[in-house]
Amino acid sequence: MEFNYQAKNSTGKILEGVVEAPDESSAIGVLHSKGLVVFSLYELHRDLLKGDLNMAFSRVKGKDIVVFTRQLATLVAADMPIG
Repeated sequence: MEFNYQAKNSTGKILEGVVEAPDESSAIGVLHSKGLVVFSLYELHRDLLKGDLNMAFSRVKGKDIVVFTRQLATLVAADMPIG
């Protein structure tokens, strides 16, 4: 998920931007770890029509499935934990 934020840094400068995190509390944690004091934070909702339509209608290519399957088989054969 992406979140828009407005925060203040240690010099008092107001910063605005976007941070990617799985949830709101993680986003705040990321910003705090950068030394920022968060004033506002809200989830950025992407509009499908404004986004890349090619991405919305694209399919996984057969070659990518083959590569993934081979790599997964290698991990399973090596007794690597999956999950």
